[in-house]
Amino acid sequence: MQSAGERSLEYYMGLSYQIVINSVEEGSGRHYFALSVPDLTGLGVAADTISEGIRELNEAKRMWFATNLKLERPIPEPSPDPQ
Repeated sequence: MQSAGERSLEYYMGLSYQIVINSVEEGSGRHYFALSVPDLTGLGVAADTISEGIRELNEAKRMWFATNLKLERPIPEPSPDPQ
């Protein structure tokens, strides 16, 4: 296992983080999906479809990890599966 200082963007992108998907219906009738990663504070996207949301969330995760690695901020490992 790599030490925290040696972990790369690819290492973190390869980990399986839980994704929460919520279907949202606004009063105006607009419908979209809100996707977030509870272990990664502030990381979330909204999209018209779940597949679009997954793509956008993966791009956002890549940027989130890259920024935190560059700033040498700690990045949490995925929480254990609750099952």
